[in-house]
Amino acid sequence: MENELSTALLISLEDRGRRVQAIPGRTAAVVFPIIDLPDWGRCTVVTLRAKTNGHTGGRMSHAGDVVLFGGSVEAGESPSDAALRELCEESNTDDHLTDPEYRIGDHLGRWITESGITVDGFFATLPATFYDEARPDTREVDRLVYLGLDELTHRAPEPQYHRVDERDIQFETRRPVQFESPTVTLFEASTGEPWTLWGAAGFMASRAHRMLRQQP
Repeated sequence: MENELSTALLISLEDRGRRVQAIPGRTAAVVFPIIDLPDWGRCTVVTLRAKTNGHTGGRMSHAGDVVLFGGSVEAGESPSDAALRELCEESNTDDHLTDPEYRIGDHLGRWITESGITVDGFFATLPATFYDEARPDTREVDRLVYLGLDELTHRAPEPQYHRVDERDIQFETRRPVQFESPTVTLFEASTGEPWTLWGAAGFMASRAHRMLRQQP
């Protein structure tokens, strides 16, 4: 890891604004769900991103990463509406799009991705029945991962560097590039397996940490 850091181009959080510019019209929304499950307590649910885009047959951006439910904001759609729609589409729960138990909550913040997409994040509250009904849309999602929130409640994400695939970076580079972002490792509720949230997911987790600390 130290050798890789020594040879990589490192983009700090402070330097992101100079190296990464928001592209007008390229907007997305993501959701950080909260779900209370009888066996595991309070969890969030995230997605393991597919490596191949099932819609186009091409490579998925951030292929194989753990990411939040989310996607592009469509014309005439608010970011919060887009966040809920993407949640329902990627979990095959489209029939719950107008379900009052699927509630979009507070705005978590805004993040500019390495490719220049402006991402708005939102809390969401889901019923426990989501666990039994949700299934990954395999065109975009390999699996759904339920992560316990105890670690996030008690410890804020900390900045760490992460390698970003050159195909997902806005500018051209001849060197490996690592971007600094808030980072947290959470544990899968069913297995205890660690999963690392970084980038947009890590940033939204850092904002969620603050709000979770304020809740009973």
